[in-house]
Amino acid sequence: MNPIWDATPLAELHAPAGMILPIQNGDYNIPVTNGSGLVGKALDIRPPAQPLALVSGARTQFTGDTASLMVESARGSTLWPQVVSVIQLKNYTIDKRDDASQTLTTGLGRMEPSG
Repeated sequence: MNPIWDATPLAELHAPAGMILPIQNGDYNIPVTNGSGLVGKALDIRPPAQPLALVSGARTQFTGDTASLMVESARGSTLWPQVVSVIQLKNYTIDKRDDASQTLTTGLGRMEPSG
Protein backbone atom coordinates (compact mmCIF):
# COMPACT_ATOMS: atom_id res chain seq x y z
CA MET A 1 0.00 0.00 0.00
CA ASN A 2 1.48 3.31 -1.09
CA PRO A 3 1.00 6.41 1.02
CA ILE A 4 -0.61 9.38 -0.72
CA TRP A 5 2.73 11.11 -1.27
CA ASP A 6 3.95 8.10 -3.27
CA ALA A 7 0.84 8.10 -5.48
CA THR A 8 1.06 7.63 -9.21
CA PRO A 9 1.25 10.92 -11.12
CA LEU A 10 -1.89 12.22 -12.82
CA ALA A 11 -2.61 10.79 -16.25
CA GLU A 12 -5.04 11.53 -19.06
CA LEU A 13 -8.55 10.09 -18.64
CA HIS A 14 -9.32 7.38 -21.20
CA ALA A 15 -13.07 6.84 -21.58
CA PRO A 16 -14.53 3.62 -22.99
CA ALA A 17 -15.57 3.71 -26.65
CA GLY A 18 -19.01 5.27 -27.11
CA MET A 19 -19.01 7.15 -23.79
CA ILE A 20 -19.63 10.88 -24.04
CA LEU A 21 -17.76 12.85 -21.39
CA PRO A 22 -19.09 16.15 -20.03
CA ILE A 23 -17.63 19.37 -21.43
CA GLN A 24 -14.74 20.70 -19.37
CA ASN A 25 -14.64 24.44 -18.73
CA GLY A 26 -11.68 24.64 -16.35
CA ASP A 27 -13.68 25.68 -13.26
CA TYR A 28 -12.43 22.71 -11.27
CA ASN A 29 -8.92 22.36 -12.65
CA ILE A 30 -6.29 22.11 -9.95
CA PRO A 31 -3.61 24.70 -10.65
CA VAL A 32 -0.05 23.50 -11.08
CA THR A 33 2.20 24.97 -8.41
CA ASN A 34 5.87 24.95 -7.69
CA GLY A 35 5.55 23.62 -4.15
CA SER A 36 8.55 24.25 -1.97
CA GLY A 37 7.02 23.28 1.38
CA LEU A 38 7.22 20.08 3.33
CA VAL A 39 5.65 16.95 1.83
CA GLY A 40 5.10 13.36 2.83
CA LYS A 41 6.21 12.28 6.27
CA ALA A 42 7.91 15.65 6.84
CA LEU A 43 4.53 17.46 6.67
CA ASP A 44 2.94 18.17 10.05
CA ILE A 45 -0.80 17.49 9.71
CA ARG A 46 -1.84 17.58 13.37
CA PRO A 47 -5.06 19.44 14.23
CA PRO A 48 -4.72 23.03 15.45
CA ALA A 49 -3.43 23.40 19.00
CA GLN A 50 -5.60 26.46 19.56
CA PRO A 51 -9.35 25.80 19.71
CA LEU A 52 -11.49 27.56 17.14
CA ALA A 53 -14.71 29.43 17.96
CA LEU A 54 -17.28 27.37 16.07
CA VAL A 55 -20.42 28.17 18.08
CA SER A 56 -21.62 31.73 18.56
CA GLY A 57 -21.69 32.59 22.26
CA ALA A 58 -19.38 29.74 23.23
CA ARG A 59 -15.68 29.19 23.72
CA THR A 60 -13.44 26.25 24.45
CA GLN A 61 -10.46 25.99 26.71
CA PHE A 62 -7.83 23.28 26.95
CA THR A 63 -5.72 22.77 30.07
CA GLY A 64 -3.48 19.72 30.00
CA ASP A 65 -5.71 16.76 29.17
CA THR A 66 -8.95 18.58 30.10
CA ALA A 67 -11.21 20.40 27.63
CA SER A 68 -13.95 22.82 28.70
CA LEU A 69 -16.82 24.07 26.56
CA MET A 70 -18.14 27.35 27.97
CA VAL A 71 -21.50 28.66 26.80
CA GLU A 72 -23.33 31.92 27.58
CA SER A 73 -26.03 31.34 30.21
CA ALA A 74 -28.78 32.50 27.84
CA ARG A 75 -27.93 29.73 25.37
CA GLY A 76 -27.28 27.00 27.91
CA SER A 77 -30.88 25.81 28.18
CA THR A 78 -31.15 25.13 24.46
CA LEU A 79 -27.59 24.03 23.84
CA TRP A 80 -27.15 21.64 26.80
CA PRO A 81 -29.52 18.94 25.46
CA GLN A 82 -27.67 19.09 22.13
CA VAL A 83 -24.28 18.66 23.85
CA VAL A 84 -25.57 15.60 25.73
CA SER A 85 -27.15 14.22 22.55
CA VAL A 86 -23.94 14.53 20.53
CA ILE A 87 -21.88 12.87 23.27
CA GLN A 88 -24.33 9.97 23.37
CA LEU A 89 -24.51 9.79 19.58
CA LYS A 90 -20.71 9.45 19.45
CA ASN A 91 -20.97 6.61 22.03
CA TYR A 92 -18.85 8.35 24.66
CA THR A 93 -19.51 7.00 28.14
CA ILE A 94 -20.97 9.61 30.51
CA ASP A 95 -19.48 8.82 33.92
CA LYS A 96 -21.33 11.56 35.81
CA ARG A 97 -24.12 13.91 34.69
CA ASP A 98 -25.95 16.76 36.45
CA ASP A 99 -28.50 18.50 34.21
CA ALA A 100 -29.36 21.10 36.87
CA SER A 101 -25.81 22.48 36.88
CA GLN A 102 -25.22 21.45 33.26
CA THR A 103 -22.05 19.52 34.01
CA LEU A 104 -20.94 16.11 32.94
CA THR A 105 -17.82 14.02 33.06
CA THR A 106 -16.82 11.51 30.41
CA GLY A 107 -13.79 9.29 30.07
CA LEU A 108 -12.52 12.24 28.05
CA GLY A 109 -12.95 14.80 30.84
CA ARG A 110 -15.48 17.14 32.52
CA MET A 111 -17.86 19.52 30.70
CA GLU A 112 -19.54 22.44 32.45
CA PRO A 113 -21.20 25.77 31.63
CA SER A 114 -19.68 29.20 32.21
CA GLY A 115 -21.14 32.50 33.37
